[in-house]
Amino acid sequence: MNYVDQHFLLDIMEEGKFTIDKYGIHQDIDSPTTIIATSNPHGAYWRESHRIADEEIPVIRTLLDRLDQIYGFTDSKSEEEINEYADRKIEISKRPQHNYNFLIKYIMYAKAVKPKLKPEAITMLNSFWQKLKVQGIATNNI
Repeated sequence: MNYVDQHFLLDIMEEGKFTIDKYGIHQDIDSPTTIIATSNPHGAYWRESHRIADEEIPVIRTLLDRLDQIYGFTDSKSEEEINEYADRKIEISKRPQHNYNFLIKYIMYAKAVKPKLKPEAITMLNSFWQKLKVQGIATNNI
């Protein structure tokens, strides 16, 4: 995604809405957004196999800062690793498919649960969040 489009995505993430100005119509459209993104490194491989630097990820810094979780995956470089990976892929493809219907039911059930917290629990959760925020682990996203 080019950097101009990333700025539009950042605006939607920050505001929770976007604006359309076409044909004399000015309309704000609510768009609560969850972003799941993938990215390849500049070039074919990450510079270091054990660590990925932020500047290697082709995403604007402000957008990268808003992502809660970032996972790095590295390619196998040696012929032995590539062959081992191919063999594992074949083994996995031979396994029977999972039935995820239970997961759909579980998610529907989990959405229906509305926990009621006692004031003591709320105080404990707030204290825990504050400690994580000071350590740089927590975000302000809800």
